[in-house]
Amino acid sequence: MNPDGSLDGTKDDSSNSSLFNLIPVGLRVVAIQSVKTGLYIAMNGEGHLYTSVSTQCL
Repeated sequence: MNPDGSLDGTKDDSSNSSLFNLIPVGLRVVAIQSVKTGLYIAMNGEGHLYTSVSTQCL
């Protein structure tokens, strides 16, 4: 996750540090938060990913 809220994806097995927090918010539901930016990843009804500053979008 970039500071501007955009998302990129690559495979990187070289790092052992945590990039995202998985936060349980309900039965079989988690919020995904970037450790670096504090933003959350969300998915709209069409399956497109976007970032949000709160879990209210989830």
